This record gives sequence, C-alpha cells and structure tokens, in this order.
Amino acid sequence: MAKKVKVTDACQGCTLCTMTCPSVFAMNADNLAEAIVAEIPEGEEAAVEEAAANCPAGAIEIE
Repeated sequence: MAKKVKVTDACQGCTLCTMTCPSVFAMNADNLAEAIVAEIPEGEEAAVEEAAANCPAGAIEIE
C-alpha cells in the first residue's frame, strides 16, 4: 500500500520540496507548498522522504 503525504499549515514557502520532488509537490496561489498527489508514486518515496527531512518548517507529513 502506498504511503500518503501532505503539507501542513506550517509551510513557509521555501520551495525546497518542490525542487526536491516536483512530481509530488507544487507551489499554490498563496506561494505555499502543497502535495499534488494523495499517495506517493512508486519510485518517489526516497525523494519525498528527503524533502520531509530537509523541510525547515517540518511541514511535510508522511503516513
């Protein structure tokens, strides 16, 4: 079963996650990151984990 990912309200809009994994994260109209998929696509797990680990706000949650 695929893991789920979401970006919380703690996001500060640094864009690190969108640069690390653009197939999962994008910036919205408020210049904050959002997950553009509900489940992490196969093969993107490591990139999402890297984005979460490096998020300065700790705003990425993986379930």
